[in-house]
Amino acid sequence: MELRHLHSFIALSEELHFGRAAERLGIAQPPLSRHIQQLETEIGAALFVRGPRSVQLTLAGEELLRRVRVHVEGIALAATAARAIGTGASGRLQVGFVSNLSYQLLPRTLATVKEIAPLAVFDLHEMTTDVQLAALRRGEIDVALLVLPIEGAELMQRLLFHDPLVAVMPENHTLRACAEVSVAQLRDEGFIMCPRYQRTGFQHVIFDRCEEIGFEPRVVQEVQGKTLLYELVSRGVGISIVPRSSSLAKRPGVIYRPLSDRIRPVDIGAVWRRDDDPPLRKVFVDTAVAAARADTENARAIA
Repeated sequence: MELRHLHSFIALSEELHFGRAAERLGIAQPPLSRHIQQLETEIGAALFVRGPRSVQLTLAGEELLRRVRVHVEGIALAATAARAIGTGASGRLQVGFVSNLSYQLLPRTLATVKEIAPLAVFDLHEMTTDVQLAALRRGEIDVALLVLPIEGAELMQRLLFHDPLVAVMPENHTLRACAEVSVAQLRDEGFIMCPRYQRTGFQHVIFDRCEEIGFEPRVVQEVQGKTLLYELVSRGVGISIVPRSSSLAKRPGVIYRPLSDRIRPVDIGAVWRRDDDPPLRKVFVDTAVAAARADTENARAIA
């Protein structure tokens, strides 16, 4: 029993007119008549009573219509859903991200993707870079937004943007009047940092720069998350150095100052498994790249 025959049967059952049914299906009347005849032959019963000016369903036709309509509609819905997933307009994606992306890039990306793929569902997981890589390799997330570079031939990556480092200090800090500060000016400060074992990437850059200048940062407190870091900075426990994207969240009691040193910015990128390529992932990454480019151009315009 062919699907096209059932579509023709349903159209004629609802229109009860060969001309209107053929027009609705976008076919000529002779093919429509053949579909009905072939279906009747396969079933072994007449489905319509054909009069000179009217068409009526037989009892067999009424029973067939009652039973097949829901199935044909279900097939159509299934085809639409499959098409949406195949084109990236629908589906479910597990997304890992580092915390500083939650202030601008990630919300902008999700808002845009939702316009493109309103049926898509995103499960968001805030993780450090190393935790994301482990989760990605285990198949627990589909795409990771993290600090580059990463290693592994099994992984693909795309650069999103370069994220300069900035100093974050209490709002009453003695350097508050400076438009920018150097790492050397922070020599005597106590630093609040993420634990070294987390390998956040940019922390190594900070320590390397301090070593070049001739001192080792005095870490007064290690913290797991940005919320506690900013709270401790606001209370004068110490200062910190963070990616500029983190400064997009306005925190009470703290100020941000660009670093005058020529320090390599943090590279933020999207990473996914080479052997896993769901269409929705491509839509998401392409949108994130465009959003990052727009944010970068806006930042340059403001500067």
